[in-house]
Amino acid sequence: MIKVNDLFELNGKNYIALDKTMYDNNIYIFTNELAANEEPTKTFKVFRIYSNGLKEEKQKNILSSVLPIFSENMNKKLEVINEYYVNNFEGGVDL
Repeated sequence: MIKVNDLFELNGKNYIALDKTMYDNNIYIFTNELAANEEPTKTFKVFRIYSNGLKEEKQKNILSSVLPIFSENMNKKLEVINEYYVNNFEGGVDL
């Protein structure tokens, strides 16, 4: 099972799992596609986890439900990072 921060390859492309959520009894992961040098790109995808693998989620009704969950989770992570920065370095960062 893929966990948050796992790197994996699918169809010749590398991804990092940024977040995971359960929706309608299914597990979805929010990913960032990585370039050949493993640097992040501007390509993000949602995959549904099946017992035998992953499939990119393309159904708009599913995406419109899970993307706000992922967005909220990512914003919370950024707030934690910013709080750490503010408490340990001068100035913090603007979000």
